[in-house]
Amino acid sequence: MSSSHDSVEKKDEKYHFTLEDLEKIHITRDNIERWWEYNIFKTTVVGCFIKINVSAKSQNDVNYMIFKIDSIEELPNNQSYLFCGKKCTYQIMAEHASNKKLFNFNVVSNQKFTEMEFISWQTRMEKVVIIILN
Repeated sequence: MSSSHDSVEKKDEKYHFTLEDLEKIHITRDNIERWWEYNIFKTTVVGCFIKINVSAKSQNDVNYMIFKIDSIEELPNNQSYLFCGKKCTYQIMAEHASNKKLFNFNVVSNQKFTEMEFISWQTRMEKVVIIILN
């Protein structure tokens, strides 16, 4: 018989990743450019991680964050944008801690996650887990 303390420990283990672990399931813009038109793309990338510049108002204002891909969504009302020189009707529903937001494919970075980005993501994830468990 397991105690409630055991279940809390198991839930915490779920979010114990290293930077190296996250890099193994990191999807870059180059990956998306190669795969987005394949039928399996929409289900294959769910649960993987991406790096996005969330403050790209200018080239001098750069703030990257790590997001988990929650789903690939079709744009409403036949909307589209150009991606790789082609009409794209999909966006990424991405999650950071408990916040979800839609992003076009072209805002995903090709760069690896940095240690600072990882620590920021991990800290926010730990806060969400603590809030959920309380």
